[in-house]
Amino acid sequence: MALLHQVPQLPLPIPLSNLKQFLCTGKQQRISLSVYVDFESLPHLNEGTETLEDILVFHVEGGADSFITVRGNFLPTCFGMPLSKMVKMHRFVRELPVPVAKLIELDDHGSSESDVEQLPSLSIPKEVWMLTDYLYNHGLETEGLFTERGLRHELGILIEMLDTGIGHLACSVHTAAEALLLLLEALPEPVIPVSFHQKCMECCNNYTLCKQLLMRLPIEHRNLFKYIAAFLRELLTHTEMNKLDSKTLATVFGSMCLRSPGDPTGKSIGRRQQQQMTKKKAAFFYNFLINEYDD
Repeated sequence: MALLHQVPQLPLPIPLSNLKQFLCTGKQQRISLSVYVDFESLPHLNEGTETLEDILVFHVEGGADSFITVRGNFLPTCFGMPLSKMVKMHRFVRELPVPVAKLIELDDHGSSESDVEQLPSLSIPKEVWMLTDYLYNHGLETEGLFTERGLRHELGILIEMLDTGIGHLACSVHTAAEALLLLLEALPEPVIPVSFHQKCMECCNNYTLCKQLLMRLPIEHRNLFKYIAAFLRELLTHTEMNKLDSKTLATVFGSMCLRSPGDPTGKSIGRRQQQQMTKKKAAFFYNFLINEYDD
């Protein structure tokens, strides 16, 4: 009988199924592995500071253990890229003439190694525009937008298209909506940077203070926040058909754009405190759904 174990405390764990299997001499058994990459690891894999690698132990009863190194090639993705770099990418991430790790190092003036970064920065990432444009043209009157899940098989195809530019958007609007939320959630630095989180919580019920705080954000973060809020206000003009309301959208996008900073002590906050924080995030975002905002 053969047992397959995983060496603990390694990054990017590979979940295994069918860990026990009887295998006769001379026979073969195919083992399939799936690697699940979380949002915390995405930026490091894009930059090349982490690799897809793990060690498995093949244990045969009455025999010696075998250590099997499993490696994989990570294909760059726009998911998990810093917003400051996404707005410099006029091409899709897999079309870039330089590795993503090199792109991360480029300064605001670009590099002679790439004509992509010499162009002016985009106001918002093109991937965000593509998704919102699709939703604008096909989903304004769709009920349950941003509250219903998309189709799993469509989501994988859509992500591949956003990374390569190959093909065109042709999916359920719920899939496109979910991809937009995932894109925002995967940002290493959220739409509202973590350094502004506490101030946002303190002024969430004062629209004037919220506007003043927004003016202090890095330009790419402020532009994206304004764009998302404007798009959602447009959605709310079709509430008779899509059944959306400002409080629901404020709750969804407030938590997505105002990501809570991690506790340096590693302690998790209580349920009541979490609920209060969620309400404050929603209150902050709600200000910009019921008020037209411009610089």
